[in-house]
Amino acid sequence: MFFFACVLFAVAGMGIVSSVRAAIAQVIYCESKYGWTREDEEYILTEEDEEKVFSNCERAFVLYPHNYSFCTWTSEMAWYGRHDEDGAENPTKRAIADQWCQRGLALNSFDSQLRMLEVNLLIDEELKDAIRKLEAYVEWNFWEPYNHAFLAELYARDGRYGDAIESLLWVKGSRYERDARQRVRDAWTAEIEATATPQQR
Repeated sequence: MFFFACVLFAVAGMGIVSSVRAAIAQVIYCESKYGWTREDEEYILTEEDEEKVFSNCERAFVLYPHNYSFCTWTSEMAWYGRHDEDGAENPTKRAIADQWCQRGLALNSFDSQLRMLEVNLLIDEELKDAIRKLEAYVEWNFWEPYNHAFLAELYARDGRYGDAIESLLWVKGSRYERDARQRVRDAWTAEIEATATPQQR
């Protein structure tokens, strides 16, 4: 009887510790995302705050590494803020975006924001791999027109215009159709211009 009481006490203690860790992580998450600890409710994150925010994100993840929404927010903050004032891409922020994207996907491989971010991270360096990732996602989330529009764009960038046109069929009538068709045309035009001889230009 004493043994079972000890076990129950230990389990209860572990539950309390886990709850406290999760609560602290959530407070850090809210502070990082919404700035709730600041007097100004309309506070907008500045560049000087970013290092501290990412450090806090790491603290929260160590305390409670099960919140994929937190991973999504952190990875997107790094991704969309990856350009410096001169327009150059900051490799550190790109690496942070990739790290948090992979953390989030390990928790929830079906999160659409993380899947799209993963593709965007691959486009410039591994276009074919990006296409394979997106194809796999489209098979799972087939009826979303945006997915086909994005896939058509990547097919065109890879010179696969037949596949791009086929993907555009699934975009027809949606709000993404016009932009998707334009991107395919732009890729085609760019390829023609790139292969043109100096005399033809």
